Amino acid sequence: MGFKLLAATAVLMAGAVPVLAPPPAVAQAASDWRTVAPENLLVIDTAKGRVLVELSPVAAPNHVERIRTLADQGFYDGLKFHRVIPNFMAQTGDPQGTGQGGSDLPDLKAEFTFRRGADAGFAALPAASGPVTGLMGTLPIQTQPDAQMMITADFKVVGGGLFCTGVLGMARAGSPDSANSQFFLMTGERDILNGQYTAFGRVLSGQEALRALKAGSEADDGKVADPDVMTRVRMASRGFYDNLAWHRVIDWFMAQTGDPLGTGDGQSWYPDLKAEFTFRRGPDMAFTPVSAPAGSLTGFVGSVPVETQPDALMAGTPDHKVHGWGVYCPGVAGMARDEGNDTANSQFFLMRQPYPSLDKRYTVWGRVVSGLDVVRSLKASGTPDGIVPDPDRMTRVRVASDLPQAERPAVAVINTASPTFQTLAQRARQARGADFSICDIDLPVQVMPASTAPAA
Repeated sequence: MGFKLLAATAVLMAGAVPVLAPPPAVAQAASDWRTVAPENLLVIDTAKGRVLVELSPVAAPNHVERIRTLADQGFYDGLKFHRVIPNFMAQTGDPQGTGQGGSDLPDLKAEFTFRRGADAGFAALPAASGPVTGLMGTLPIQTQPDAQMMITADFKVVGGGLFCTGVLGMARAGSPDSANSQFFLMTGERDILNGQYTAFGRVLSGQEALRALKAGSEADDGKVADPDVMTRVRMASRGFYDNLAWHRVIDWFMAQTGDPLGTGDGQSWYPDLKAEFTFRRGPDMAFTPVSAPAGSLTGFVGSVPVETQPDALMAGTPDHKVHGWGVYCPGVAGMARDEGNDTANSQFFLMRQPYPSLDKRYTVWGRVVSGLDVVRSLKASGTPDGIVPDPDRMTRVRVASDLPQAERPAVAVINTASPTFQTLAQRARQARGADFSICDIDLPVQVMPASTAPAA
């Protein structure tokens, strides 16, 4: 599946790409922004940075569906940018890394043009006459005028993508209908590709990462001797955590995951989170006290162990609430972060053992109610940094409400307000004596078919 036609255009169109001055700043309102649908947002992680691409199913529905399918299968993970020509494009998607490979799926028919209706979300640029240019979403296109819709059977007109900087195109061999899995991202403008290759998306963020990729020479058809790779490629609508590694696991401490790079340096495309090391507890929050260390209470909010100021202090605060914070007992889920307090993003950790020095320094957001034995059985590192050379992975991660009913586990946790729990807590206090802590209480849990779960 050589990309010979595109190679020829690299020689023909090797002139410098003009640099435009940035437009003047203008006032912006919330209505000026459009949220990109997750099912159309392709996330490409590389060692040079993250690239976000908006796909255009109106322009090329079959090509968009192909990319969605392969991305969500993990097909593109680890594949090389095997052909990179500066100020032209970066090509990838070949499992052989030579430009000759493809997926096991059948080749695609060309979608060089498409039918544009009045509902396609097209914004035209001013033009004196002839074909109209503008943006359909973020994709630059050329199209027939709207006026011609009135004389066509489907009330639509012909449009086609323009290969401007950032445009996503599908690589192919000599036949127009030979595209399969390889694609390219434009780092310059090439009008000669218009109408010859399928354009079906555009880079929203990460153009600088593309330009930083190792490049080949035009004389060698852009072949890269030691190419950069796509470390992970997924649609934003796909489970972000699927197949991510437990990259840092320290015995008698915790297991950390949630990094798409698998190194501890990666994160999601969402902005970092502000710290939530503590929270405000009011009289309406369901809290079950278990013990009263000097000046505070320990107990449970749901299944999460917490420490909090006494209720008596509520009367003296403006909001009639007191401070509380999660306690890092076994199974507690915490958010990993960088040195700054407000740097948590997608990485999290599950405690294998208690570690009180983390209290009020990392955000607690949940607790393992079933599967702590699995967390403790994950491959652990034997080095001080905790990095695991061949880590276990999360194969699939979902919120239970997003699962089909037939797959959804029904989980019942002991009601901490019940007499049964009070008896359990009293036994734990008696067994541990002066060494008792909230972490000594294991909450009984039942995981069962939904039809047999006890009523709330």
